[in-house]
Amino acid sequence: QWTYCELIEVVNNVAGHLQALGFGQGSNLAICAANCMETVAITLAAWKIKGLVTFISSRLKPGQSILWCVQFVYMSTYT
Repeated sequence: QWTYCELIEVVNNVAGHLQALGFGQGSNLAICAANCMETVAITLAAWKIKGLVTFISSRLKPGQSILWCVQFVYMSTYT
């Protein structure tokens, strides 16, 4: 567990890294991860810099395609 101050520190750190990678306002970040504090921190960091976040279930079965999810996110964002 993190304190509120620790969470803010992590969020600011992650936001800086995202911006260094070119992520910014209007950018879309797809997250495929288990529910955990790191997922919360990444989400808050993306929102802090006005980015969008799309969650992809980490419980996709082998017959389900992550590619379909990525295409859906792309189409909903850029069309």
